[in-house]
Amino acid sequence: MNFTFLTQQIDTAAPVLGRQPTRLRWRDTDLDTIDAWLVKRYEGTFANPFLNEREQFYVSGYGTSNIASIDLQDFLDVNTYDLSASQFISGLTQATRPTAKALIGSYVNLDSAFKIFSVTGGVVSAELGSFVYRPIRDGKVQRPDRGTFIIPEYYPDSATKQGFLTNRPVSTDHTRYDMAKEDEAVVSLLQLENLDYAYETGKNLNNCDWDRVYYGAYLNGALVASHTLSLSTAPLQWFGAPQDIPLGPYNMRGFVWSIDSTFDTQTSDWDYIEIQPGRSGSGFNSLPIRVFKDCRPQKHSPAQLMFINDLGFPEYLRFNGRVVEKLDVGDRMTYEVAEGDESYEGTFYLSLPQRIVAKSKGRQSLALSEDFFTDTERELFKQALTSRQCMVRFKGEWTACFVSTSSYNHEESASRLLPIRCEVQFLYDLLC
Repeated sequence: MNFTFLTQQIDTAAPVLGRQPTRLRWRDTDLDTIDAWLVKRYEGTFANPFLNEREQFYVSGYGTSNIASIDLQDFLDVNTYDLSASQFISGLTQATRPTAKALIGSYVNLDSAFKIFSVTGGVVSAELGSFVYRPIRDGKVQRPDRGTFIIPEYYPDSATKQGFLTNRPVSTDHTRYDMAKEDEAVVSLLQLENLDYAYETGKNLNNCDWDRVYYGAYLNGALVASHTLSLSTAPLQWFGAPQDIPLGPYNMRGFVWSIDSTFDTQTSDWDYIEIQPGRSGSGFNSLPIRVFKDCRPQKHSPAQLMFINDLGFPEYLRFNGRVVEKLDVGDRMTYEVAEGDESYEGTFYLSLPQRIVAKSKGRQSLALSEDFFTDTERELFKQALTSRQCMVRFKGEWTACFVSTSSYNHEESASRLLPIRCEVQFLYDLLC
């Protein structure tokens, strides 16, 4: 028997985007006659991905080469349930995700490892091949974009890489965000120092070994305050390997800053805050993020939309236009309880209703608007429309939602205003 895997696009034990309809294929090129293939699925650690066997199942082959396949999406859904992921993003299992003030593992990704055997006449062969699948939940490539499932530019193992899991482009030597002082946000970064895997010649994932994040506040080009967050423990498995890093100015309000101990993101002057991961004594692991103070017009209470981007991690847009709250209770129904009673004087007892309003559920939504999005933010808005998990912050409170706007005509920004309007619907019922 000459066993061979056929899968090409994800023939790797490195992290891959998980929403693609991806099949793991294999065959026997020696044209042996077998009854079936036996597949065993495991979960484990970086050091031993085959630590715990979870299930066994049989797969039929076809053709003279006994070609067979399994849909890896089936095992993504087995491992990471929609409800648990929604609980994580909306804060039912921890503090609401965008409000983090320390480094926190993102526990919504689990891996699966497979061993494949042949079965002939009831006899199971020795192991013929193995495959490790480390998907990023909700990471995706839209077919017209013609992208790849693997993301080496987001492995933080070099000071020249993007590293941070955002679709915002690198501008010369940094990734730019624009945020107001009250904005809350986190950005995600992979920590893989315990995963020994050469994803390219001379490049190993264990060099994604950052153990601290440096913050620097700049005013007029000068560093005026600094702070460092340290990683307590390097992850031992894919579950928890992506780390959420405080990004919003409001997340940093409790930091104890050096250089100027009185510095505060809410009350002090600053132009931008630079954020960069590194390892003590070993330099930096990626290009920095710069959070610039958002100076766009703001006349009303703004709304901040968090959504899961195409990489499978949090992204943000800020809407400064007037927010309109909408309540939809159109599903309410009534039922008749009496035709009505009259008194002896021939008048109706108006206090006794003829109909009762039945219990029902309504919906609440917010209409958002922004006139001054950049081209980058307009591109990100397209990802917000396709995101399965969103939250909106309005008047200081985060609420789970989804973008209910069903269509959007995309235009690049120009000299004239190109307003963006959308509606987000809360993922909670109004009890009527």
